[in-house]
Amino acid sequence: HVRALRNALAGNACGLELALELGTFATLVAVLRDVARVSDGAWGGASDDYARGMMFVLQTLINAGMDDPRCLTDAWEADGAFHTLEAVAETRGGRAARSHGLVCLFVNMCVKHDATRIMRLTDSAASSFWRLLLIASADSTEPEGVGGGAKLLDLVCTVCCKGDGLPKIFRGLSPNATEIAAMNEAMLRARLVALAEDE
Repeated sequence: HVRALRNALAGNACGLELALELGTFATLVAVLRDVARVSDGAWGGASDDYARGMMFVLQTLINAGMDDPRCLTDAWEADGAFHTLEAVAETRGGRAARSHGLVCLFVNMCVKHDATRIMRLTDSAASSFWRLLLIASADSTEPEGVGGGAKLLDLVCTVCCKGDGLPKIFRGLSPNATEIAAMNEAMLRARLVALAEDE
């Protein structure tokens, strides 16, 4: 059904407008999360069916976003959007090979021209997404395309080279990033208090 939706919306301004009114892109984000998390065979489908389903959902979001940026906004601002990104990044094997590059392209399209979205992509809520993709991209036992390949590099370039996300992303990759951030904040507060007392 998602494949038919993807094809129906391609270049169809009226169809996109209706899809926006109906909240279709937020619904697709939820569907993508569910398909990414389902175990093979749980819904009676083969692993390849889930991989294709994820691919079609991401292609629909990307194609619609190219035609009308409001589609990207709806998807980006959907409830649980970051949980969806994490669920996709967590996949491995055939699902990951068909979806990691597309999810990197989708995220890149969402953040490329919006500094606020880039900042959100580098905060602690997104650290699992980055960690999972980077681990997948470094795993030589996975099929080609797992981890996002060139699309991951494009996304890193957008966030780190055009924005100032590099330090935040790599600090967030630490297993104890939350504790380190809390310690840094406490030390900064103590320094500010000491400076205020000296004056």
